[in-house]
Amino acid sequence: METLEVIEVNDKYKPGAFSRSYAFTDRYRHRSLRLVPLAYPLRENQLKHVAKGSKNKVTLNTDLDRWLYENVCRLRLSPKAIEYTDLRHYESGKESDSKDYAKMFINAINAEQKVDQDIVILNWHFKKSPRVGRSFTPIISLHKDLRAFLRLDCEKLLEIDQHASQPFLLLGLYREMQDTAEEVVKAEAAKYFALWKNGDFYQDFVTFTGSNITAKEMKDCVIKGFLNCKNPNQPPRGISNVITKKIAEAYETHFPLLHSRITKIKTERDISIAKDLKRDGKGREKIYSQFGIKLQKMESGIFIDGVAQELMDRHIFCYTVHDAIGCLEKDVETVKEVIARHLEEAIGYTPSLKVARPKLQQGLEHFDV
Repeated sequence: METLEVIEVNDKYKPGAFSRSYAFTDRYRHRSLRLVPLAYPLRENQLKHVAKGSKNKVTLNTDLDRWLYENVCRLRLSPKAIEYTDLRHYESGKESDSKDYAKMFINAINAEQKVDQDIVILNWHFKKSPRVGRSFTPIISLHKDLRAFLRLDCEKLLEIDQHASQPFLLLGLYREMQDTAEEVVKAEAAKYFALWKNGDFYQDFVTFTGSNITAKEMKDCVIKGFLNCKNPNQPPRGISNVITKKIAEAYETHFPLLHSRITKIKTERDISIAKDLKRDGKGREKIYSQFGIKLQKMESGIFIDGVAQELMDRHIFCYTVHDAIGCLEKDVETVKEVIARHLEEAIGYTPSLKVARPKLQQGLEHFDV
């Protein structure tokens, strides 16, 4: 055998994501043009390839990293999780792969031994992103509804979630508007914060924009369409460009200072946000990605460097899921107070916090967790 070649390129994924860009096949070709079968099936081949990627690592740089890692190691999923995994709905056409994915992480979390002779077991990982400060763990890799089955020493856990996290964090951007009169900035910020007065920002924004959609659909349009895509006039597939345009127009009309700040972050290169950015197919930096990086930095600074650090100092168990904190029921009120205080210090406004277990899928709500 003299030469191996890629014989099938999957154009569905972006060039930078190598592990998903090149589709493996159950055969490969060498120079003689004969087809030689691989030693194991396609699916196993794919899983082995993905398992050796960046997820399969444990990187601990600080005492807080080590504490959070030890907390995640203590978590287990109820035996009912496997039964629920077999019953839940998966995206059409991907059920088999998604179910395998879920079970791999269930097995990784429930494994008594996380590391064997300094080799991390399949899919067990802990890594804090140096770019945005987020911690990535097997708990975050789980399907959200499966987190309802998490246990600490057989006790059920609750999660404290910040409602409308990204829109709320935008309030922190008003503190950066030093070139505008303070009273003008405060007046617009107060007007924006008023959208939380009824406790449901997305439902209020449905009314605010005069849209005929659900709060869930509005959330998708705000997050995926307006805030995190390059051009609100060209949102990703499945997101209404009509609604996204309405959202952009509402921000520009009613919150012009905030809209201008968002636009600036998306269009003007700022090395203080990130030293380098991902590039498009023509080698140009994706400047708009600065916005997502900035908000994730704000979020991790509050929830990990602030909230989790204080909970560690006070010896209160927790795990992090980006803009949410998981804890024991007995600690809920304490953790809520800590989260609210850190958000108020960073953003300047009182957040709307929700305490619950992740919801099970529709039709399985009464499943015994």
